[in-house]
Amino acid sequence: MVENLGQFGMFKVTTDKGIEFMTTEIVSNMGVFLEFRRLFASSVYTNNAVIGIEYVSKTVVICKTSTTTYTIKAIYDRKEPVNRGRRKFSQIEDLMDLEYVDDNYDMYFPELDLLILPIHPVLLGKLTITEQAQIKSIINVYLYGKGQAMQMCRTVCFQVRLHDDRNRIYAGIFDLERGCSITSRQIFEEYMSVDMPDDILAKHRAFQNHAKEFMKNLGKFENKA
Repeated sequence: MVENLGQFGMFKVTTDKGIEFMTTEIVSNMGVFLEFRRLFASSVYTNNAVIGIEYVSKTVVICKTSTTTYTIKAIYDRKEPVNRGRRKFSQIEDLMDLEYVDDNYDMYFPELDLLILPIHPVLLGKLTITEQAQIKSIINVYLYGKGQAMQMCRTVCFQVRLHDDRNRIYAGIFDLERGCSITSRQIFEEYMSVDMPDDILAKHRAFQNHAKEFMKNLGKFENKA
């Protein structure tokens, strides 16, 4: 039904009722409805069967039901995710892997002395339906993402305090639509290292060291500018 949109990775959808939302994938549902999938969040569906589709351009499509007109605009091309094989995501630390971080998207807030490292969906890799559901569950339950206001295209981010003798690290929801962190939950403080399993502690140390190295390199870059 919307096969030509498969090459894109993010879309903005507006309706003639004044509703706007973003979607990361558009698929046919039962052959008559459209499902607007949002990464690690609840889908949106057309409120009735689709009765007409008009391709305005390569990146703009108008979809009509008997009650609503949807204008779909592609934002950017889809990137093929890395193939990392099967995994199990049962706790927040399962997402704490520097291979999933693209430093081009890191954000530093000097007033908070906080570096935010988003988990990049492409670097996270190809995910089965089960793996996607596991990550969605972590976001909904552990990171307070179940509410309707939190249902947007999203991923996980980690937040590292840089000059902090308590070595605090937080995890949060990263809003892919607006490019910002919207929740924060503390997951590490130095006293916790005493009872923490070695493999989990190693992940926290790796993120702390990476954050310090990132800021050191950022400082060198800014001094040259």
